[in-house]
Amino acid sequence: MYEATGDFSRYENFEDWTHVDYILRRMDSGMFLYVTEGNPSMSRAKEVASVLTRQNYHYIVVTDENKENFPESDKVINIPSSKLLWLNPMMQTLVPCMFAASLADLKGTMSFCKDMIETYFPFGGSILRNSKIEVF
Repeated sequence: MYEATGDFSRYENFEDWTHVDYILRRMDSGMFLYVTEGNPSMSRAKEVASVLTRQNYHYIVVTDENKENFPESDKVINIPSSKLLWLNPMMQTLVPCMFAASLADLKGTMSFCKDMIETYFPFGGSILRNSKIEVF
């Protein structure tokens, strides 16, 4: 998210958020909840979604679980299940990557925030300007 839009984001697991972070977060911050079908944290994910609904948070659930099993099915983005377990992380990251790309486009941010280098990087972003990517 940061590379695409210049906006900070952070990762928390359901347990940490349930016990601490729900108090610390601003109500207007958006959230993505990721949980795969059969995940031992599924019941906690549904509980967190219920709390988010009651407290009017902006959130989206990204899952391969039936969306009717969540409090607000219109906030669920179903992703296809993979027969290969190792592909699940890739399937889950497609949604936030597309979101970040769309947000960057709406904000008019250039790829890798190269239009913000002077603002955000006191060293001038020289490592980005001097690097070269070659595709063979």
